[in-house]
Amino acid sequence: MEGFNTILALTYHIHYFTKVQLRVLEDGQLIGNDSESYKHPNISSQNEWETLQKTMWNEAERFTKILSKLPDTTLDSPFTDKKYGTYTSNILGLIEHTHYHLGQIIILNKLLLKP
Repeated sequence: MEGFNTILALTYHIHYFTKVQLRVLEDGQLIGNDSESYKHPNISSQNEWETLQKTMWNEAERFTKILSKLPDTTLDSPFTDKKYGTYTSNILGLIEHTHYHLGQIIILNKLLLKP
């Protein structure tokens, strides 16, 4: 559908920002650029799609495990630098951002399946 992002692009975009925050949680490095967040790999087979999904789910699981062990005192701390807000604002932002794009994916899927 012309003019819309693809389900792949939106899925990768969500995952990109999860990876950025995961890196901060794992080693304190904030490395990411909004302009890179839609530069997904080309997927040409079901196997490649499933491999990408597996990678994303594994990283999401790592993210949630680390997050569940994050001390409460960290939540109000700067997310690597004061200019990026707190851990809380970034984590909530990721949740809201994910929900927004998941809604888009649902709409795209309905449009694609429409008879």
